[in-house]
Amino acid sequence: MCRAGLMMNNGDGTFAPQVAYGISSAVGVGDFDGDGRLDVVSASHGRDGVQVFWNNPGGTFATSYPARRDYPAGWIPTVAAMADLDGDGDTDLAIADLGNGPDGHSAYVALNNGDGTYAPMASLEVGYGPRSIAAGDVDGDGDVDLVSVREEYGNSNVTILVNNGTGTFADGVDYRIDVAFVGGSIAMGDLNGDGRPDLAISLPGGVNVLMNNGNGTFAAKVDYAAPPGTIVLRDLNGDRKPDMAVAGAGGVTVFLNTGTGTFNAPLLYPTTRTRNEDAPGTYLAVSDVDGDGDLDLVASGNNGADVLLNYGNGTFAPYAHNAVPGDTSAVGLGDLDGDGRPELAVESLLGLTMLRNNGDGTFGREATYPTRHDPTAIAMGDLNGDGKLDVVTLGSVQVPYSSMRDSSFSVLLNSGLICPWR
Repeated sequence: MCRAGLMMNNGDGTFAPQVAYGISSAVGVGDFDGDGRLDVVSASHGRDGVQVFWNNPGGTFATSYPARRDYPAGWIPTVAAMADLDGDGDTDLAIADLGNGPDGHSAYVALNNGDGTYAPMASLEVGYGPRSIAAGDVDGDGDVDLVSVREEYGNSNVTILVNNGTGTFADGVDYRIDVAFVGGSIAMGDLNGDGRPDLAISLPGGVNVLMNNGNGTFAAKVDYAAPPGTIVLRDLNGDRKPDMAVAGAGGVTVFLNTGTGTFNAPLLYPTTRTRNEDAPGTYLAVSDVDGDGDLDLVASGNNGADVLLNYGNGTFAPYAHNAVPGDTSAVGLGDLDGDGRPELAVESLLGLTMLRNNGDGTFGREATYPTRHDPTAIAMGDLNGDGKLDVVTLGSVQVPYSSMRDSSFSVLLNSGLICPWR
């Protein structure tokens, strides 16, 4: 067994010195990413297995794909909301910072430069300890506003930040929710069909629903019992009304919408996750996994992800577990390889793992990409306008021998080969 090496032809029958690219027992070439340049595939025994070396302009090769770009992100970033915050047509980020970072701020906006790179973050004054953040047009003026749920002195507050129209925001307006605070997740959706986004907030005492008054203010909360966890609002039974699902300890709790913004009695679907989430993150994702036209659920489980297939009426089959090494912290769903089926992205301490959708609700081949932090959340969107879903991860890690944390959000731009099986 020997190393794979490359010797560039000088054009006169002589060759430049060899550049080595790892141990190999067999080598092949081909244009694997359609960019007109020949790439190299190397096979070896042992842990290296099959490696692809992507040809860069100039004849150098990259051994990882896609390239990951990291950006500083406060103290303990927890959740990212994706939306066009400044009205220029591309996808910006709003990030909640649980740690109330070293500069004293607790939420940030990162505006997209238009190519999937981001300008330095601008601070938002939302108060101490935001656990989650969501984006939507709260006041009906056509601009995307932000809503955060946060902890203050052991109680919960919802903070509304109205967009000035340029991606800057007015001072936050608080709504006090008198409940002891652990965890925390927020979702926005039109629950009663009046065209205005309402709020659903997952807290230890259950789900709090706040209906939009139409002017950027909200009515008093209505409570629904459920374990704390990640909350989503999507139409699960095909009646065109957003239902609620909450992923917490022991399973996913589903509330079907009556159509008036109230909900039927909950149904609990067990999963492998056994602990309450005392920190926010993306523990639940929704998409049509099996291609039958209705929305399925995927929840973060113990060392993997649990898939719950929808029977079509908002009830769900028992979970199927997809094992992923490492303690699972976040899940996401999106069509990353362009085949019309959502892939499953799972974050753990070992990195970001992509699992290919087999088309029948099961997942197969996988690829893992390293991350530079202990992950907390995944978000997907087209960040550079090329029509392909890109991936954003959030996380932080304790700096050794220090009270400081190294925190970031990381962007993986999808050039069509974020999933190498394509």
